[in-house]
Amino acid sequence: MVFAMSYVGSRTKATDLWMLESDEAIFGENVAAVLPEAGWRCSHSGPAESHPTHVHPTVAEAFDCGGTQVFLSLPAGVDPFSGDSKAGVQLLRSVVRDGEAQMPAGTRERLAAFAKSRGGMLLTPPPRKPVEGRHFRVGRLATRWFEPEVGPQLHELLTHQRDLIWQALRRSTKPAHIEYVDGRPKTGKRIGPAALEMVRSENMPLSESGPLRYRLR
Repeated sequence: MVFAMSYVGSRTKATDLWMLESDEAIFGENVAAVLPEAGWRCSHSGPAESHPTHVHPTVAEAFDCGGTQVFLSLPAGVDPFSGDSKAGVQLLRSVVRDGEAQMPAGTRERLAAFAKSRGGMLLTPPPRKPVEGRHFRVGRLATRWFEPEVGPQLHELLTHQRDLIWQALRRSTKPAHIEYVDGRPKTGKRIGPAALEMVRSENMPLSESGPLRYRLR
């Protein structure tokens, strides 16, 4: 399950974040405090019959079962394997990685040409060489449902529970004050206290899905 695009009638919310396991545990505890009936479903790659999924009481147990993402079904407490689940909350784990594959030849030039055709310029071009070294790949908290499918009453409940989960996220993390290599700020992301301490102590770059790197301000 991936939450990447918004469609007509969908109610989508997503926040990029960096958390270590201890941050995830605190976030899970804060979610449990407001939605005690909620459970986290593990997620595995490969055929479902080879990797069955389960509902776990904590985020930590769900991640320990395997995979790099876990899900919370809404309304909280609903059986995720039934047809009663109308929305899912995805928690994609942040990962410390080493190095990055080289960007395909010509990518920078194509991006620059596209930006120029739209009257702009490529302010932060992708590097021509592979980016090496340890970096902290971003995770994500995201949810989506389709209002026309759930109706006004359930939509109101889902909105309320979603807001409670994001309140738990704000209690568990801090705003990530980061910037591009040229100094331009990048806003709207969150970072856990343990992750923040690690990044600062190791001077570790932050990253998203591409080769660009960011630094904490």
